[in-house]
Amino acid sequence: MTTLPPDDDWVDPLLRRLDHPLPRVDADAIRRRARQSRSRALRPAAAVALLLGMAAAAYALPGSPVPGWVRALVNREQAGPVTPQRPGPLSPELAGIAVDPGTGLLIVFRSTRSRGEVRVGFIDSAEVIVRGPAALATFTSNRGRLLIDNAGAADFELLIPRTAPRIEVRAGDLLLLRKEGTRVTVTKHRLDGSSGNCTATEETMSRDDLSAVTAVIALSLAGCTPDGPAGPDLKASFQQQLDLAICAPTAGGFTAGSTNPWFPLQVGNVWRYEGEEDGEPAELTITVLNQTETVAGVVTRVVEEREELDGELVEVSRNYFAQASDGTVCYFGEAVDIYHDDGSVTHEGAWRADQPGNAPGIAMPASPTPGVKFQMEAAPGIAEDEGTVVGTGKVTVPAGTFTRTIRVREANPLDGDKGYKWYAHGTGLLIDGPVKLVQYQ
Repeated sequence: MTTLPPDDDWVDPLLRRLDHPLPRVDADAIRRRARQSRSRALRPAAAVALLLGMAAAAYALPGSPVPGWVRALVNREQAGPVTPQRPGPLSPELAGIAVDPGTGLLIVFRSTRSRGEVRVGFIDSAEVIVRGPAALATFTSNRGRLLIDNAGAADFELLIPRTAPRIEVRAGDLLLLRKEGTRVTVTKHRLDGSSGNCTATEETMSRDDLSAVTAVIALSLAGCTPDGPAGPDLKASFQQQLDLAICAPTAGGFTAGSTNPWFPLQVGNVWRYEGEEDGEPAELTITVLNQTETVAGVVTRVVEEREELDGELVEVSRNYFAQASDGTVCYFGEAVDIYHDDGSVTHEGAWRADQPGNAPGIAMPASPTPGVKFQMEAAPGIAEDEGTVVGTGKVTVPAGTFTRTIRVREANPLDGDKGYKWYAHGTGLLIDGPVKLVQYQ
């Protein structure tokens, strides 16, 4: 039995509440309230169903923009946040570089035998961005040129600013892409198996095409490299004229000889070449002598060239070279002896940089890449040869096969004569007109 508390404070309120009659239950009112509640609950569902029906009809209507809106919305949700314009930190497997394009930038993929490709896109950025596998890519940027040593099956991403005024992309000396203002031209090269000729097709893009990924360009151009069947001679239209000031005698810092890998000159080096000229066997021997010659106050290394035609000596020249502080090989002149059938000896083409009006020329740039143009000789009216690096590629001569080479076009404005020379990295001159390297020591 429950015992109540001694105080009676709780009893009176309870009794008062029990005195009130219970409210009367009105069944009709309850049914009316239930119908109103169901009606209010169904209104949003009906509105949603109506909107879905209208959207489905609009989606199916021919020419409706709704499908495009839906796809764009889905793609945006899948893509996630917008990628920043500048690349973030690269993973250990990737390498990359960002370069200011300035007024013009030449991008050269040095290997034309790579099995990789380049995905090209255009972005709202101030810099050109290139990314590729760290193990297969090396990037070098220098004075309006970006050199990429690519190998194997390396794939690259190339992002170009939409506002860049001029960009050229090449594989060796073959043009792949050119951007001038808002006009972009992609060139695709193909080897015709039946004719053995290389053909090039161009595709021009408009401003509206400069979107995320504009083109995918194959780097595998083996059949169209200079050592292929066609052997194309493509001009380097994106040229950079080197300043002769680097070879000015007052610049200082010269060394006799050269450690430039494209034009090595160490005492005792000998190169021997053979070929055919005008139907007769031709030979050329180049020797770095243990002799120096001071020209315009600069101590130069003497390099002798001996030319023979059908077994007879026709010319001997003594050339004067010195290397500038940046690796440029400077040409300070030559002494020339030309032997004629009548026994006479003449000296056409001889010059020295310390003679009035003359200056040292550039025999080999520090970084000879396609498009680089340089004055080789600077003796007005006597010797004014100009050189332009016009190509790269694998070259085979009797002395062997060389994969890292450059092709230089030489032009003489005095008589209009032109010729070509090939140089190999670490070896020097491979081909000089009709003669090719057969031995080097």
